[in-house]
Amino acid sequence: MIDRLKMADDVEAEMSAFEEERATAFDDQPALWGLDVGVASATIAISAYGAIPVSSCNAGAFGGRHPASYPYVAFFLPKDLAPEIMRCAEAADVGLLCDESGLAQIYGQGEMDFVRFAQTAWERSGAAEVEAR
Repeated sequence: MIDRLKMADDVEAEMSAFEEERATAFDDQPALWGLDVGVASATIAISAYGAIPVSSCNAGAFGGRHPASYPYVAFFLPKDLAPEIMRCAEAADVGLLCDESGLAQIYGQGEMDFVRFAQTAWERSGAAEVEAR
């Protein structure tokens, strides 16, 4: 999807076409569960760790008006997962905030930061190695 948007002459039109595809999809997976590609990748990675996503915004990465000035995914972070998610965020060069209650947020400057976070999580999990075999 990112490549599709990068290659589009009219990003807004391409995003509208994608939104239409997503709205009419019968299977949630191709529709990215109602999320854009960056937020979806980070949300899936966070969920795979065992954390619970609660909110997100892409900050208008693909156009349109959005309430946040930077992309983020907020989630509930159990204490035992915090060290690994912190290492992943550092390795992916994305920001991570967390309060005492376990409410956390990864954030970046653009959608590709979230894709990089998801790729880093995948690589750190060793799943990429197993699948390659």
